[in-house]
Amino acid sequence: WIFVVIYVFSVGALLVQSYILSTRPGVPLVSKILAGSAFGVYTFAFLFLWIPEQLVCDSIQFLNTHALFHTCSAIGCYLFVVFASYETHRTDLANTQSKETRVPSIRYDQFVPFVYLRDVKSE
Repeated sequence: WIFVVIYVFSVGALLVQSYILSTRPGVPLVSKILAGSAFGVYTFAFLFLWIPEQLVCDSIQFLNTHALFHTCSAIGCYLFVVFASYETHRTDLANTQSKETRVPSIRYDQFVPFVYLRDVKSE
């Protein structure tokens, strides 16, 4: 159960952070749709595929809900990465084009603070 608790906490933290960052003023609709879709797919997979499989595994095993859960969770992860990539690129581009008004930036390190994916030498 330790893995499940850590997994749920990690996914929950990413979902909450995505919600906070996607609901800021000035965030385009496409970002809100991507973040909302990632949240929706992951929540659906957890509530309607993984939990029922854990509760009544023997009686619904023929539905392959575990495989469907992994497929949906992969789609949710993909949508999250697209959201984070799009917002990072969008805010970087806006900040290089306008020297007066700084657009609040969404960085990968805001999602995973101990990982910084940008090459420091390139700046």
